[in-house]
Amino acid sequence: MRDINRSLPRDRQLRILLGDPPINWSEVRNADDFRAWVLRRDSHPAELIQREVLAKGRRALVVYGDGHFQARSERPGRSLVGILETSGTKVFNVTSTFTDLSTFQPDVAKWILPGLAHLSGTRIGSAPYEQFFGPPPPVDFFKAHPRIEDHFDAVLVLGTPSSIQLAPLTYPHCAEPDYMRMRLLRMKLAGMPDTASERLRNECAAAAPK
Repeated sequence: MRDINRSLPRDRQLRILLGDPPINWSEVRNADDFRAWVLRRDSHPAELIQREVLAKGRRALVVYGDGHFQARSERPGRSLVGILETSGTKVFNVTSTFTDLSTFQPDVAKWILPGLAHLSGTRIGSAPYEQFFGPPPPVDFFKAHPRIEDHFDAVLVLGTPSSIQLAPLTYPHCAEPDYMRMRLLRMKLAGMPDTASERLRNECAAAAPK
């Protein structure tokens, strides 16, 4: 991003804002302490966008996990997008998927990829939420809004499930003992299961130079 900005005039340069709340780890001693910060993972970025983007007449591309974009019309808004739209900000909401969309629309196989498909009023848009994300949260809002178009405006289509490959982990901090000790301690304080720590160790081992 710095390289791109060097080639742009100042009024066209791009700015990156980090959305997660800045956790004070000195105050986190157990999972309950950590949960207090997690509960701000929608309200904090919404406030940040309102203060640093909207109040300054700017626009933003928001890259976040799908769960922070769902339930957009729930009132009062609880998700990141729900909070923004409650305040009158219109958000164009895009999800991606590993679902085989040809199940709902056969000509997907002929699309030029990557592609962006609108959902409202389409066969894909009427697909059940669980086809994209698994079982929905057991709350009344999701029972009343069972379609994927109830939550998103469009889907980013990257290919068929068999053709999509995940990039391998390239994580330079794996080779830093002090960092790994800190990371594993924080995972434990956050109440993550031992399997999460083991997964990190395995991924680091797989990413190590051969």
